[in-house]
Amino acid sequence: EDGAVTIARTSGTVSLPCRFMLVAASNPCPCGNGPDSGECECHPGAVARYLAKLSGALADRIDITHRVDPPPADELLAESVEDSAPVRERVAGARGVQAERLGPGRANAEMTAAEVREHCELGHEGRRLLEDAHRRLGLSARGWDRCLRLARTIADLAGERSIAPAHVSEAVQTRRRRDG
Repeated sequence: EDGAVTIARTSGTVSLPCRFMLVAASNPCPCGNGPDSGECECHPGAVARYLAKLSGALADRIDITHRVDPPPADELLAESVEDSAPVRERVAGARGVQAERLGPGRANAEMTAAEVREHCELGHEGRRLLEDAHRRLGLSARGWDRCLRLARTIADLAGERSIAPAHVSEAVQTRRRRDG
């Protein structure tokens, strides 16, 4: 039976199921423009303090980070944009593979440590990439396993049975955007 997580605030209380996906957003700095925008006037120390508000323990539990910049005008005017139907089909296919691997209703994000070791085998080059990321980014054991789970998911979305070095690299990049 699924439990619930209860969050209490002064404005009220909300109960969420234990199996939920948290999607969060934040500005890159206090002014919201970001140091790379050319419009940010925030002092580097202020940016560092702002980013430090997301504690390391919480940040370590975030699997994917992605910077979203405003699209350029030519992209907004483009007539050839990927339709969501093929994306939905890829996701459904990957979820089907995960259900076969782990059991009905389970996804790679829910793999136990033992399942990660069983289903996320890496070749020599993939292992080298992850070890290098461990050194450069200071990945925790949790971060290491999260990179493996994400690499397994990226491979599933690509329709690949094995995790390739490119899948590991893409998974690590989601950590680097936040950590480095």
